[in-house]
Amino acid sequence: MRKKTGGDLDLVLLCCWLAAVGAGLLKPEKILEGVARLSLANDIEFEEQNFIALMNEAREKRAKLEAAAPKIPMEIRDEKALDAIYVCCFGRGLIGEKDEKLPINYHA
Repeated sequence: MRKKTGGDLDLVLLCCWLAAVGAGLLKPEKILEGVARLSLANDIEFEEQNFIALMNEAREKRAKLEAAAPKIPMEIRDEKALDAIYVCCFGRGLIGEKDEKLPINYHA
């Protein structure tokens, strides 16, 4: 059962920002955990600061290992953004089979 009928624009934008900037730095599970907390607490500033701290930590680890950040294709970033938006707006679970068919593939 869905919690809300739609997404708050600020939450949707945060999810898109995370997918764009955090891809390759943060594990998808960390992103989904954060947006799930965000949907419950609605503390955007805290979660933004938390994500920035996690991304900085990941950058420092990569710098110590002298490892380059992986190149993440836009299609994967889009998928992660949709997953995050879905979790944030509709609850904990990922997109179900029924809803998975709804987004239009615009990368063709």
